[in-house]
Amino acid sequence: MKIRMKRCTVIAMVGVFLGYAAMVLSSVAQSKAAPEDRKSGEISKPEPKLNRDAISSKRVVLRDALDGKTSGKQEGGKFVVGGWTAVGANDRIVWELPQAVRNGCFEVEIRNLDLPKQVSANKNNYFGLWETLWASGGNLNKPNMDNINFRIGKNYPQFKVELHTHGICFKEKPLAPLDKGFDPAHTYRLKIEWINGVVGFSLDDKMFYVTDSPTTDTLDCFRYVHIGSDPQFKGATAGPICSNVTITEYALKP
Repeated sequence: MKIRMKRCTVIAMVGVFLGYAAMVLSSVAQSKAAPEDRKSGEISKPEPKLNRDAISSKRVVLRDALDGKTSGKQEGGKFVVGGWTAVGANDRIVWELPQAVRNGCFEVEIRNLDLPKQVSANKNNYFGLWETLWASGGNLNKPNMDNINFRIGKNYPQFKVELHTHGICFKEKPLAPLDKGFDPAHTYRLKIEWINGVVGFSLDDKMFYVTDSPTTDTLDCFRYVHIGSDPQFKGATAGPICSNVTITEYALKP
């Protein structure tokens, strides 16, 4: 009788142990599973995707080679062999587009780029896309303030990107996609695309950062473009030579 009771006790203990082991293994498996496969706990938000397959056609609305002249409003700087460069802290070129571009692409070519050695200010928005010119950031919370900034300065090893909607709602991220830094002898092609509120950043056609809009208020409306100095911070960086500024509007499939 005692032997049978001991056997039952042992069997029960083994059963409890196996049950506990199964629970542990299940928990480990769930923690290693893809976010969408998890049965419990916080579900991670999927990474945004720049859906170029949604594009049905493209139309160039701005093309400026910066070969000794510009179609934009030039404030300082000078033209050199290969493009335009800033000389003083307030130098810039601003373009007003014929209409706001809701899905599209900004491109610019830059050579003699050697960041952060060339910078003189802690921060400056060297390239910018604006719904309302120079209106971004701060506790503004007003409409018509979509904005994307490509920021350089002493505060960043390479650069930083900022996205705003309504001024108060923003995303910002310092980035250093080049392991060996910039090569001044190389001509870089920077591309910023926005499609259905998702924004992608590329250098030489290699995507290095993709993000969605800061809020449910989609980042999708740009009427102005600038290179050089943003008057909010000034401190345009002398040295980089810009050329072939292009804005392309994307028409999307229904």
